[in-house]
Formats: sequence, C-alpha cells, structure tokens
Amino acid sequence: MANSLPREGARKRARTRLWREAFVRHHGEILIGRVFAFLKAHLGESEARRFFDRFSTRRSPQSKRRGSANSARDVELLIRYDNAAAGTANEGSVPRQLAARLHESDPGKYGASTEAIEKHIRRLLKKRDQKEQAQAEMDREMRAILNEQEGDLQKLRRSALQRKRSARHDSAEKSTDK
Repeated sequence: MANSLPREGARKRARTRLWREAFVRHHGEILIGRVFAFLKAHLGESEARRFFDRFSTRRSPQSKRRGSANSARDVELLIRYDNAAAGTANEGSVPRQLAARLHESDPGKYGASTEAIEKHIRRLLKKRDQKEQAQAEMDREMRAILNEQEGDLQKLRRSALQRKRSARHDSAEKSTDK
C-alpha cells in the first residue's frame, strides 16, 4: 500500500490537511466571535462569558480514559497467559483454564467470576494482537518510506556527480580554448 503512494502525494495530503485546518480555524474564530457578540448583545457580557465557559471547560482526563484501571494486573494476566500457553498446543482453551485457576486460588482479585476473568484475558489478548499488527504495519510503511528516500538520495548523488563531471568537462574545454 505504501509503495503505491508517491512521496509527493503524501506531501500534498499533508499540505491539504494543514490548509483545511487553517481554513476551519480561521472561519471558526469568526463564527465564534459573531456568536459571542450576539449573546453579549442579548444577554450581557457576564452571561455570555458564563455560556462560553460552560462549553469550553475541559472534562477530566478520567472521563476520556478507556481501558483497565489496573494495568499491573493486566500485565500479570498477560504474563501468566504467555507462561500457560507456552506448553500448550491448543491456545484457545488456555484463557478459560487460567481463569478457573486464578479465580479458585484468589477469588475476586482478577475478576468477579471465572467467566469475567476469561473475558478480560481474551480482551487483553485481542488488544495486544491489534497493537502488534499496527506496529508491524507502521514498520512496513517506515521501511517503504526509507526505501523511497534512499532511492531519492541515490538520484541526488547521481545528479551531483553528473554536475561535477559536466563542470570538469566545461572547465577542461575552457582551458583548451585558451
């Protein structure tokens, strides 16, 4: 996929994105200024400010946060899964067996029930696989970009050598003309 897109296309998309962001930002500022002026004219400045403050306050980072609240437990579960799956040919049944062992040994530490622990382990595995796939894709794209840049660098070297040769040739011709 990355090989089919020329580097100029990526630059053009980046310029287009930057232009679009600047355009939206500029017109957004104009629009917000007009809305504020309208509210100020009809409600007064203090009420207009309160109105804008209500919509401009940031939410707490915890409300946006997704995922487990206990990352140490998640790491431990993945390590325990990897150890259990290392000696097993059928990895599909490992989460269920591991969940049963964990719930039996320490009820409530890893989840409310065997099913909840198993579900959590499977979600962690899925998330890890998705991250690995995304990293592999990024690595492929980076290799493609580096290969393109290496090709461009070789072209630059060739053109620099050609310029040097033509400059030498031109200087040699001038010295023979004298």
